[in-house]
Parts: sequence; structure tokens; C-alpha cells
Amino acid sequence: MADIVAMDSTNEETMSILAELGSPVDGSDIRLPARRVVDQASVNACFSCALATCLEAQDTGVPPLASLFHFYYAAKLWPGASDNGIANETIAYGAFRDHGICAGDLYSFPFAKETLDRQPSESAIADARGRIPPFDEQGASPWRPLYSGQLSSVRWRKALQRGQPVLLILYTNESYWNMKNGQTDAWAATDKDFSSRLHAAAILGTNEKRKAFIVQDSRGPSFGAGGQWFLRFDLAGGSAIDASFTLEYPE
Repeated sequence: MADIVAMDSTNEETMSILAELGSPVDGSDIRLPARRVVDQASVNACFSCALATCLEAQDTGVPPLASLFHFYYAAKLWPGASDNGIANETIAYGAFRDHGICAGDLYSFPFAKETLDRQPSESAIADARGRIPPFDEQGASPWRPLYSGQLSSVRWRKALQRGQPVLLILYTNESYWNMKNGQTDAWAATDKDFSSRLHAAAILGTNEKRKAFIVQDSRGPSFGAGGQWFLRFDLAGGSAIDASFTLEYPE
């Protein structure tokens, strides 16, 4: 299944679930657009998928993006990324800052290990250059750390209110994997445990009725509820939550 197709493989049942997750409750919910359900399959490209999801949600004028294009360059900067994923947000941002990210139809290879070394075309490279993030007058990066801990919930909510999705870095504990195959739609315990491995996802909204954030993952529509899951506000400071970021572009 190709990169662009895999992320558009949302059936009617999944769309119904996504609509329910983000439906307004007393007009107080925040819901940024989630256009695609991503399945990274055997490729540890979660950071690249989360970045593409955030960029698409932040600007509805952006076309579907090729997360594997970003992973191609990040893997060159981070030895072992093809096996273990991108475990360093500085490396991940460096690949984005230097190469951008192209439209999905210009780099539409499958999420599979054998496609990770496919050289991007000149048209893909040129398109991606147009999406290299700008810098402010001081040369500062728009990659804004929101940190983790007790105030995470407040910082995330403020970012979402500004229309900025949150790129979340977490540790996949046993409770996280309970959401596999739709067994549950919520991450119930956010403490780091012995099984923890780093993962990235995108926070795209809130559901006040559930008192939770809505998180878009990259494990396909069978994970959680249609590829998304809930993270309760009061669990946002758990030790399994490593870091979080937004992209704030200068005017």
C-alpha cells in the first residue's frame, strides 16, 4: 500500500468514529482537521507521520504530505533510524529544516523496509524546498518545545486554541498497547514501565465531555477508535510522556 494511499484508507465506519470523537460538546471542544488515517506498518516512521499530520492540521491549504520523504532524510542523519525510528527531535527537525517535506503524490512509496532508500525525484525535492520552515529575525527555529510535566495540559490546550497541533513524544507502555485492535479508545495509565519505547503522535483537539485530548496516531484505523485515541487531561503529566512541540511560524 503506497504512502499516500495508506493514509487515505479511511472507511465510512472509521469516518463516523472520527466525527464522534471530535463532535462539539456545549461548543467548547477544539477540533483541528485530521484528513487521513496513517498506518506506518513495519516502518518506524512515527515522528515523520506525526509531523506530517501536524502540518496538515495547521494549514488546510497544505496537500497530503509524504511522511516517508521526511523519514528518508532523517534516517540519513540518525544511524539506525530504519530499525529503531527517529529517537532525537533535533535530528527530526534538522531534516525538516534542511529538506522540507513534499506532497504525498510526489513520493508515494509503500510503508515498507525495502522502500526506505528510494531516492526522491527532482520534482519532489523542489516541491519540498517550498515547505522548508521560515525563521524569525533572530534566526530562531519555529520548533517550540512545550516540555512535559504538570503544566502540559495547560500548554497543549493553549496551543490548540491558537490553531496549532501538538507533536507528542511518548513512551509506549503496556497501557498504550491496550488500545491495539480497538480494545479501548483511551490511554488509561501514562506512567513509564519496563516495556516502554519512544513513539510520536499528534494532539489535534479536545473532547470536553471525556475531559480528554484527541490524539491522532500512525498505527492504522484499527488502533484506538478509528486511528485516534483519548488522553485524559489529568494524565497529561505522566512519566511516559517525554516531550511535546508546536510549530509557530513568524508572520
